Amino acid sequence: MKFYLDSTYESKRQTQEEYARLKQEVISTLETMLINKQGGINPRWLGIQSGIFCWQLHVDLLVFQPISLVHLDAMAIAIRAALADMVLPKVSVFFNQNTKNNDFEIEEGLVSLSEHAKTETELPTVVTMGVVWSCLRSG
Repeated sequence: MKFYLDSTYESKRQTQEEYARLKQEVISTLETMLINKQGGINPRWLGIQSGIFCWQLHVDLLVFQPISLVHLDAMAIAIRAALADMVLPKVSVFFNQNTKNNDFEIEEGLVSLSEHAKTETELPTVVTMGVVWSCLRSG
């Protein structure tokens, strides 16, 4: 699974380098939380035949504000909802005698990612926590 993230850039708030670093940090955090065998997308779920063919998912995220870690929860929830509704064509793999390689053909019907998970709760759930500081001054 590959993530692509873009948002508006506000030069008053951060430099280009800070913006690029923050985008990469958000992508890395999403990958860590959503792609793993314990509580996330198990990479085997995208496999058609182990070691031969698998699906490559591309997740495009577009935020219409300058990116911040506050957007992480909303992005993770949106990705989880999209994965729960995602369907893929059924595919069968066979050895092609003419080319002497493995090949595939698309069969009739669809398979959903949630069918690979035993329950809906096995799809990734993202929980983030933070501390909110109040900086009110009296006076």
